[in-house]
Amino acid sequence: MRAPLRLLAVALIACTQTAYAAEYTAGYRVSVDGEHDDNVRLVEQNAQSISGASIAPGLKLGYRTADVTATLDTRLNFATYDESAYDSNDQRLQFDVSKTTPRNEFGLQAGMNRDSTRTSELEDTGRVSDEATRHEDYWFSPRWLTYIGKRDALQFGASAHDVSYDSRSYIDYTTGQGDITWLHILTPRTTLKLQAYFNRYEADNLLSTETDSTGLMAGGDYEVSKNLKLSGLVGISNVESNYDVPQGFPFVVNDSSDDVWVADTTLEYTQPRWKMALNLASQTFPSGDGYVQKRDYGRLSYSFRITDMATLRLAALYGQNESVDERANVNRDYADGEAGLDWRINRSWYLTARYRYRFQDYETSPGDADSSAVFFGIRYEPTTKRWSR
Repeated sequence: MRAPLRLLAVALIACTQTAYAAEYTAGYRVSVDGEHDDNVRLVEQNAQSISGASIAPGLKLGYRTADVTATLDTRLNFATYDESAYDSNDQRLQFDVSKTTPRNEFGLQAGMNRDSTRTSELEDTGRVSDEATRHEDYWFSPRWLTYIGKRDALQFGASAHDVSYDSRSYIDYTTGQGDITWLHILTPRTTLKLQAYFNRYEADNLLSTETDSTGLMAGGDYEVSKNLKLSGLVGISNVESNYDVPQGFPFVVNDSSDDVWVADTTLEYTQPRWKMALNLASQTFPSGDGYVQKRDYGRLSYSFRITDMATLRLAALYGQNESVDERANVNRDYADGEAGLDWRINRSWYLTARYRYRFQDYETSPGDADSSAVFFGIRYEPTTKRWSR
């Protein structure tokens, strides 16, 4: 009997070690691209075209146990153009960690994005300027989900952003948000949600603008089938802006208060060879113009695996921006459409080609602007390495 007992003990120890083993992952990629844009500033008159090349290395590290998951994603981009004013070196770093217990889920995200107005402003101010002006965004976002019954849970979230520009043509700002969401599992496929939130926006401008947004949204998630998922929230937000008018300022600027309808809906559909995601939303966002914007937009992404070696990718965005405080007319329409092809040469090497079209129209301008850009590149992306301890 001793031999079977010893074998059983060895098996139990092995299972215990396996259950608590930590898995580590490491993946990296390097891409080299060439591009041409016939209107980099996306302006109506005096369009400026640029041609150039970029190299973009990336590294993603991961750690996972039975109850903890952590990732560190680093992306760099070094670009040079025939118009040297648009040369840039960009960095993006994002850290995510989560921990689960039988009745709780904890998470934290922190990161930084240092790019330029050449890439950061399409959905915000729409102004690229005549050089690659540095844009920096640092953020921090904790969350906590706790189950309060078999079918109910509460989720608490917070976030903070510190955004700055290396130019007085844009407004630096900070934001802080807190939210609480009640979730009720109505059926295995349906979850109802009720969310309340508060957001503060502080602009570093002459009027020291402070805007508080308080909102309430209701909706839920619905899994129609294994392939089709729907989610949505609809509600109302009260936006109050306060202005600290300096002594001797030549204009009278009164505080404002507005109620705006807000919504955020998503549809996701997947098939073995293709997948699609559609996002329709109307939300308030901070802006480098020095005001809180209301953005109505639709975003579509689609990918289709033509063969085992080739994948077609399509993306489209259309948006309308306006200042919640109607006295500031920064209203505009804009669009972005992309079509690209990834061709896998072997397990690690890819050829890429992409066409992009952009458009924008300011309400205060008599005309509109558009641009076309083409990108060609090669990417090295070996299989992610995995090991356990």
